[in-house]
Amino acid sequence: MHQFSGCLQIAARYFVHPLWAVLVLVSCLYLFFRADKKYRPCLIAAAAAYVIFGFNDLMYRITGIFINNNVYYRFLWIVPAATLIACAGADLMKKGASLWKKILFFGILTGCLLVSGGGYVSDGKTALPDNAYQLDDDVLALTEAIRADGASGKYRIVLSSDLDVQFRLYDANAVTVVSRTAYLTHFSSSQETAEEEEVTGGGEIEEAVRVMIEAAEYGRIEDPSALREALADKEAEYLVARKDWPVMDSLIEAGCQPLAEGRTYMLYRVGA
Repeated sequence: MHQFSGCLQIAARYFVHPLWAVLVLVSCLYLFFRADKKYRPCLIAAAAAYVIFGFNDLMYRITGIFINNNVYYRFLWIVPAATLIACAGADLMKKGASLWKKILFFGILTGCLLVSGGGYVSDGKTALPDNAYQLDDDVLALTEAIRADGASGKYRIVLSSDLDVQFRLYDANAVTVVSRTAYLTHFSSSQETAEEEEVTGGGEIEEAVRVMIEAAEYGRIEDPSALREALADKEAEYLVARKDWPVMDSLIEAGCQPLAEGRTYMLYRVGA
């Protein structure tokens, strides 16, 4: 992930390679001229509205005042890129399409496939999911352990940024102590990850949250007593850390006790 300074950078990141953006544009133009003339004004209005309200640097900077621009790339979801390319390609295959149009379209498509890295179908991408939810198995196992521990309703848990979304997707009762906004703020202000995280802008987070992020995200616990105070201050009930981190002794000193373990992560009960 990267920091973005404008819409062109976002588009380049989203489309992987500029040729894909070219192919989407070619598909749009082709379908526009193929459409019945009475529908063309609607297509022009839709494109103009998208450019005015979505894809331009002025709007990018205005919205950056109110939201973190790390999510601005979602404006590109408005463009049904795959559908446009598929429709244009299918129409070109119909009888009567000129040969040069087919060569142009499929030439660009072939170029996109050649420059976009490895093929989509590979051993890593065709493996069966671990479970029906297509989430990390540890999420299911640790959630069940929390239920077995007696949590019948909402529970407050400290998670790393990668587990945060998965836990909330699987169990609506999981209340994450460190919010996604806090993580984004942390990443955006961190010198270590400034070039890797898809965040812009800065901010400050309170010390208690910073201490918990250091523990859950990186396995860094400089002062167990400070972590103990942070967990108590935020009323955390559980904490998850990687098993391969040498932090168990520090977490126990901070008032956490091992409760259950999964394939990669260990679940701790806070205040035991």
